[in-house]
Order: sequence, then structure tokens, then C-alpha cells
Amino acid sequence: MRHIAMRDYGVHKNRIGRFRIRDVIDHGEYGIVYRAVNLDTLSEIALKLVPKKKGEDVLDAHRRGARVQKLLADADRRGRVVKILSVRDSKQGLLIEMEEAFGEKLQDKIRSGMDISFSIKIAKDIYQVLQIAHNFPGEEDEPSFNAIIHGDLKPSNIFVDGDKIKLIDFGSSKETRKSLSNDSG
Repeated sequence: MRHIAMRDYGVHKNRIGRFRIRDVIDHGEYGIVYRAVNLDTLSEIALKLVPKKKGEDVLDAHRRGARVQKLLADADRRGRVVKILSVRDSKQGLLIEMEEAFGEKLQDKIRSGMDISFSIKIAKDIYQVLQIAHNFPGEEDEPSFNAIIHGDLKPSNIFVDGDKIKLIDFGSSKETRKSLSNDSG
């Protein structure tokens, strides 16, 4: 599957631009995530490729999602959102360079069983990240919204590494503006 997926997504000689592809981490409806090395910095990263053939609407959604994810990762001081390192267009499609999430997907932890105190801790961490997102502090240069809706929050988009979580994949996220008035009639 690894070589078929790489060829299908336009990866030749294990390279996409300045990235050396090591292997496939995951793939889904909108693209594929590779374990890669940034050849400029020599750092190991995760690289999501959203192919051009998915269409401009999908590419725009992922650009917006990466921007929002970067803002939220910066706002969450406890590191519970995967950091976006760069976003760029390539001849293959949109490349989203990010830190790699380690551990296992929450869906797999649930299947294998989790004790109740650990489940509560994970739920609290998810809740705290959502609190930050839904009451987004915003920035002076981002006055257009003050709340972030993930849009695809599910156990397969949450990694668990030890007792820490990482939220991933904000490609379906929405920015909203909360009303400051209380219109009752």
C-alpha cells in the first residue's frame, strides 16, 4: 500500500519539494499524511498532502483549517493541538507541514479499554481545548472571528501519548463570530 499510495499522490523518489518522505502515517478522504524530513531544517515532521485533484474548495478549506489550527495551537499553552509549521502549494497539491503526533488514536485506546480515571482526564483535556477554541482570544490582526469550531472532532482525530492528548485535522473547522448582544425580542 505504501508505494501505491505514494505513486498515486505524485511522490517520486521519496521526495516532494524540500521534503524527504519516510513512510505513510495515514490516509483519508482528502489526502495522505507522511512521516517526512524537512531537508532545510533536517527536522522530522508530519506532512499532509491534499492533492490538487480534490478541487479548489477542498484546498481552500484545508488552508483555512491549517491557519485556524496554527492559531489555536499557539493559544493552547499546554501543547494539546498539533502545531502547523508551514503551508504551501506544490505541483502535487497543498502541503501542510506539522509536528508529528505520537502515540495512538483515541479510537484505538477506546477499543482496547481505558480505565475511568484516565477517561475523565482525557475528557477534561479535550474540554479545555474546546473552551479555548470556543472562546478564542483572537488577535489584533484576526478581528474577523472569536470562536473556532473544529468541525470533525472524533476519536480518530485525537492522539493519546501517555497521559497527553493532541488534536489534529482542522480541515473542516469554521470560524464564527459570537454576538455580544442579548437580543430577546
